[in-house]
Amino acid sequence: MQSDDPSASTALLDRAVTAHAAGDIGVAQDLYRSLLESSPDNHVALHLLGVSFIQQGRPINGIPLIERALLLKPDYADARFNLGCALQGLDRLDEAIAHYNAALAINPDHAGAHLNLGNALQALNFQAEAIAHYQRTLALTPGHADAYNNWGNSLQALNRHDEAIVCYEKALALRAEHAEAHNNLGNSLSALNRYEEAIARYERALALKPAYAEAQSNLGYAMYALNRFDEALARLAQALALKPDYAEAHNNWGMVLHALNRHDEAIARYDQALALKPDYAEAQWNKGLALLALGRFREGWQLYEKRWQRKQAAALAEFDRPLWPGPGSGASAARHKSSGGRTGESTSIMPRRRAIARVKGFVQTLLGRGNAAIGVNLLLQYEQGFGDAIQMLRYVARLERDGVRCWIQAPPELAALAQRSFPLSRVVPIGQCPAEVQFRIPMLSLPLAFRTFCEADIPSPVPYLVVDEGKKAAWAAPLTTPRRHTVGLIWRGRPTHKNDRNRSVPLQTLLPLFARGDIQFVTLQKNLTQAEFAELAQHDNVTVLDEELVSFDDTAAVVSVLDLVISVDSALAHLAGALGKETWVLLPFSPDWRWLLARSDSPWYPSARLFRQSSLGDWAGVVKDVAASLCQTRMS
Repeated sequence: MQSDDPSASTALLDRAVTAHAAGDIGVAQDLYRSLLESSPDNHVALHLLGVSFIQQGRPINGIPLIERALLLKPDYADARFNLGCALQGLDRLDEAIAHYNAALAINPDHAGAHLNLGNALQALNFQAEAIAHYQRTLALTPGHADAYNNWGNSLQALNRHDEAIVCYEKALALRAEHAEAHNNLGNSLSALNRYEEAIARYERALALKPAYAEAQSNLGYAMYALNRFDEALARLAQALALKPDYAEAHNNWGMVLHALNRHDEAIARYDQALALKPDYAEAQWNKGLALLALGRFREGWQLYEKRWQRKQAAALAEFDRPLWPGPGSGASAARHKSSGGRTGESTSIMPRRRAIARVKGFVQTLLGRGNAAIGVNLLLQYEQGFGDAIQMLRYVARLERDGVRCWIQAPPELAALAQRSFPLSRVVPIGQCPAEVQFRIPMLSLPLAFRTFCEADIPSPVPYLVVDEGKKAAWAAPLTTPRRHTVGLIWRGRPTHKNDRNRSVPLQTLLPLFARGDIQFVTLQKNLTQAEFAELAQHDNVTVLDEELVSFDDTAAVVSVLDLVISVDSALAHLAGALGKETWVLLPFSPDWRWLLARSDSPWYPSARLFRQSSLGDWAGVVKDVAASLCQTRMS
C-alpha cells in the first residue's frame, strides 16, 4: 500500500538511516521494511536495505534489492557504486566494472567508484587503466592512503618497483600504521633483492597486524632468500596456521625445501599449492624447475612454459607470428599464437583469457606429432641470459639439418660468435623480426619443441661454437707461458641474478689455487673491482684480463688457447662447455636445474666436470677438491 504521508515516510527513513549509521543493522532493516510496506517504490529504502544485507555478508539477499532500486532510478550513482562493490566481492568483476563506469557516467567525481574501479581492473591485470583511476581518486581526495597503496600494487605488477616504493612511502606518510602498505613495500624491496629492508617492513606489518598471514609468508620468503631457512620455515608454518588454504605459503615452503635439495618434498608442497590454486603459475614453474633438476624432463619442460604467466615474468617482444610447435607438428602450428610476454599486457578482458588458453594450446601442440618442418622460416627469440642462449644454440644445427631456416636473436656481445658458428642462419638484434620469418619460438622452449625428454634426446655434438681463428692466433703468443698449464678462472656471475648470492664465490676463497706455481691462471672475469685488481697483482702466476674481453668472440678466442677453464655457474661455463674445452664448474649446494643433482658430469657439456658444495655455503670444501684435482689431472 502506497503511503499518503510523505513526511511520515521521510521521518521513518531518517530513523532507519540513523540506526544504520550507528551499526544497529537489525533495527535499521526492520525500519526499512516498514517503510517499504507503505512505500514499495522508495528507491532509497530499497538501496539501503540491500546495502545492509551486503554488510551482513548476505549479498544474495542484497543485490536484488539494489537492482530494484536502479529500475526505479537508473541514474542513482551511489546504488550503482554499491552494487558494483557487492559484485566485486563475489568476483563478478566484469559486472562490477560496468556498474562503476555507470556510476562515473552519472557522477565523474565519485572518488569511491574510481578507487574500486581501479581495484577491479587491477585484479584483471589491466594495470595502466587501474593506475589512471587511482590517480583520479587522489586528484579528488589527495590524502587517500589506500589509493597510493593500490597504485603501488599496480606498479609492482608491472615490475616498476622503484616507482611502487615511492607510492607506498606516500601511503605511509599519510597513514604510518597502514599494515598493507608496509607489507607491499616489503614486496617491492624484496623484488629488488633488498631483503634486509624488506624484512623490517614485514615485521612492522606484523607488529600492526599480528594475524597477517600474507606478511608472515612474505617474511618467510625474504628469509629464504637470505639462506635463513629454519626461520623461513617457522614463518611459513605460522602463515599456514593463520590461513591453511594459503597457496602462496605452500609455494614458498616448497622453495625453501628446493634450496635444501629436498626436491621430492618441494614438489609435494608445490602440489599442495596447486590443489588449492590449480592455475598458480609460480607453483607450476617452481615444480617444473624441481622436476628438471631431478632429470624428469618430460614433465619439467611442460611446466617450464609457465614462465610467461608468472607475476614477474620477463618481457618478450611480441610479433605477429605464430609460435612454432616443433618438428613433427605440421601446418597446424599457424593456429596457435601466444601473448608472447606477460599476460598483463592485454588490452581487454577476453583477449587476456584467450592468450592464456593459447599458451596451454602451445604446450599441447608441442607434444603432438605430424609432418616434417622442412622449409620453415623460424625466429629464435633471445630470453633470460647469455648462458641460457649459449646452451640452447646447440639446437640450431639440428634445426638446420631438418631444413629449418633460422633467424637467431642475439645481443651484441654474442652476435659475431653465433653468426660464425651457424653460417646457414642469420643473426639479428634482440627485438627484431625480419619479414621473411613465418614462426617464432623462445629459445628456452626448444627442448620441449624437440621433445628432449631424457638425456639421450639432448643434441650432443660438441663443440657447436666456432672460434675466430685470427683472434685465437692473436691470443696464442700473449698467453704463452713457461709454466706447464694455463687455466682460465671466473668466480662470479651477473650480480642481478636471483641466486647470485649462492652461485658466486669471493675471490679470497680461491686464493689457495694460486699456490700452484706450475699453473698460469688467466682471469676471464669482467668488471673487476679495485680490491680484486689489487689482490690479483700480488700473484705472479695470474694474467689479468678484463676490458680486453669485449665480446664472447674475444673470450672464446682466449678460452680456445687455455688448457682448462674453472668457472662458477655463469655464462662462461656454458661458453667453455659449448667450445668443448675442459671445464670445471663450481656449483652451490642447490644448483640450477641444468646441472642436475649428485653427479660430477653433465649431459649438456661432455667436457664439463662438476664440483658441488657438500653443505650450504661450503666453498672452501669445493676449492679444496679443485686444488686436489689440479694435482691429479693431466691437462690436454
